[in-house]
Parts: sequence; C-alpha cells; structure tokens
Amino acid sequence: MKNWLDICKRNHKRCPTIQIHPLPTRVIDVGSASKAPRLVVENGKPAMWVALSHCWGTAQPLITETSNVENHCREIALSKMPRTFRDAIFVTRALGIRYIWIDSLCILQDSKKDWLSESARMEDVYRNAVLTISADAAPNSSTGLVHFSPKDEYPDHIIATTTCYSSRHGVCGKIYFRGIQHKLPEQARGPLSSRGWTLQEEILSPRILHFTQQSTFWRCVEGRTDEGCLLSESPHFENWFNAIYPDNGLDSYHRATNPLPRGCWFQRSYSYNNIMEYWYFSVLDPYISRRLTYETDKFIAIGGIARVLQPHIDSKYKAGLWVDDIHRGLLWIPNEEGHTQGATRYEHFVAPSWSWASL
Repeated sequence: MKNWLDICKRNHKRCPTIQIHPLPTRVIDVGSASKAPRLVVENGKPAMWVALSHCWGTAQPLITETSNVENHCREIALSKMPRTFRDAIFVTRALGIRYIWIDSLCILQDSKKDWLSESARMEDVYRNAVLTISADAAPNSSTGLVHFSPKDEYPDHIIATTTCYSSRHGVCGKIYFRGIQHKLPEQARGPLSSRGWTLQEEILSPRILHFTQQSTFWRCVEGRTDEGCLLSESPHFENWFNAIYPDNGLDSYHRATNPLPRGCWFQRSYSYNNIMEYWYFSVLDPYISRRLTYETDKFIAIGGIARVLQPHIDSKYKAGLWVDDIHRGLLWIPNEEGHTQGATRYEHFVAPSWSWASL
C-alpha cells in the first residue's frame, strides 16, 4: 500500500498533488508501537492526514462526547477501539502518515452545534486528505478492514504452464491470475456502497484504498490495481477526480471518449447541460437508492458535493434542486425499483413535496 502511494506521488502527473492543508478541527494522532493514539485539536495546523469511510452498523461504535473528550485527548487505547478503527490506525502508520480523521471520534456526537459545524466541512476533510481508507466489506466498526468472502465466490483464473527456471526441462505447475478490477463490482463493494453518507466521501477523495470482500484495491486518477498486481496506469475508466480537480489535463481525452463524462463537470469546455447531466445521473441517481440512518441528513449527506459544484454552475441550490434547472429537477418519479426507499413519506419535515428529497 505504501508502494502504491509512493508510485502515485512520484509518477502520476494527472493525480492531484499531495499538499499540506490545515488540519480538520480534530484528528487522531495515530501514535506508534510504543505510544497510544489520541485525539488532538491542532487549530488548523498544516499537515497531512488520512480519512476513514466506514459503516457504523446497528451497534454504536466508540464515540467522542463532551464527557470523554478530555480523556480522548490524553489517550485512546487501541484495546478500546473497535477492530475497523484499529486496522485503520495500523494502515495509517504503515503509510507513514501521522493523522487520521474518523467521524465518530473527531466530531462531538452529543453536541448538535459541533455536528452541524463539522458536517458542513466534510468536503474539505475528504477532498484534502492524502487518501481515504474505505472499509467496503465491513457492516459495522467491529468487523475490521479485512473481511474476505469465500474464494469460490470470486474465483481466480488458473492456467497450466511450464517454467524454465527450476530445471533443465522445466517444471509443470499452475499459475493463478486475478485481473485488475478497473471497475469495482458491486458484489465486491459490500455494505458501504449502500450508505448515503459515503457517496460524497467516495466522490471527493483523490485516492482511495478499498478493502472489499474480494481484495484490497487502490484507486486514483491514473491507476487502479489490487494487491495481486502492480499499479498500472489506466485512463480508460470512469473517474470522479477531474471533476474535483479541474486542472489535470484530462479534458481533451474525456471530451473525445465520453459524451456524458461522469467526472468532467468542472471543465470550462463542458456545457451547462453536461454539468447538470452529471448531477442527475452520477450523483442523484446513486444517492437516492442509498440508506440514511437519520432522515434529517438527506441534504447534509450530499451537501459537500453541491458546495463544490455550485461555483462552477452559478446557480442557487434549494431543497435539493438547482434553481436555474428546476424545470428538469422537478421531473422525477418515485416508483422505480430500489429508489426512494419505497416512496415512504418521512415522519418529520425534510423537504417540500415537490423535491426528490421528500421521499
């Protein structure tokens, strides 16, 4: 994993440059083998960090509240952390990065004021992180990052071959091949891909380490690979990143090959319609089929994408719709299978009835 990051940093001209940004309000100092992790408040100190994208699950993970924040600033013993958090700490240490951001530990969970303030900055946390650790296969924080399915569910390709290096005449044997996954199959992604909050975490992250049921995958602008392959340059995939980082030089390639590019809505050469089509088909469409624990998160969980997009389309964003494109934003129906959670009205007011967010 460290090698993947080093290759990306050293060779990938189209990937966003790894820069030092002001730290989020709170981060976890991952410590070392002899020093326990702890929560730190660095007041915008410039540094690098990793972010974690994970499922909370039905059982509440370890959280920071006003009652224990001082204790967490002194120490958070690894033995008290759920397995997914511990694994993420170890990965961050292995990458040589000092800080990690974990939502349940870095936001005061019993403070509505703090939660609203920090959730409004979520896009900066993931967009400016060196990379995001994505616990795709973990249904909760106790499962851990590594949670592989049986091998026969994702079979390798077996080819009989003869190698000329073991003896004069060669030795017959079998070599197992697993192809590079240029597009992560949904069945390998696991529970994380059904969670509403994680869509913007995925879209905004410049680099992602996916821990799936099948393998560990690396994804950045120029490369995708898994643990069985060398990092390969692969521009032939649908990437989000040139949307978030517009000056990466991918415009001419995508304009020629993708009439409706998923990630090019920040390019000045793309029309207003290109931008709105991206919003409807690559943001809203997958988002409305995902689940949220709290109905009141409907707008907040996608708000980071809207805030990053807004300056480039120069339109107001109201109740989940763009004012200048409201004639299309109102053209939605609730009866497509798998969307809008069976068209059930929320108990509390979330959005006006004419907005997709009302169901």
